[in-house]
Amino acid sequence: MSQLADRHIELNAALRKRTVAAVTRIWEALPEYRDATLSTWLSSAVPVVQAAQRAEIALTQAYIARSLGREVWGVEAEKIIANYRNGTAYEDVYARPFQTVWTALSDGTPFDAAKAQGLARATQTVTTDIQIAMRDTLTMVKVR
Repeated sequence: MSQLADRHIELNAALRKRTVAAVTRIWEALPEYRDATLSTWLSSAVPVVQAAQRAEIALTQAYIARSLGREVWGVEAEKIIANYRNGTAYEDVYARPFQTVWTALSDGTPFDAAKAQGLARATQTVTTDIQIAMRDTLTMVKVR
């Protein structure tokens, strides 16, 4: 593999790691995992994820341009973000970790374990969403 490809992989991993860490801090700072705090979670976590997706889009475009030695265009970050998961609202996707907590608690799971399950779902969603941004960038990019 080329040094450029290796560097792209490293930067992608670092972006995912930083984003997961930020989302984890937001999750851990929540006072509870009920409807009343869901809006706090969404208004904090969703912008972090969208910023990471924008960074991924830019990173992927730069990698393609540099690896081909050509100009790239045609990728509209806001279009990718707006068409996220075929138009599914971020708020719907990022409410799911709360639903995971609620389901686990209703099944008798201890609170700390239920909270950990919710966080695991949130962080897996974050890494998937960053990868989706890369994939969508690769399908939209045009080369001159």
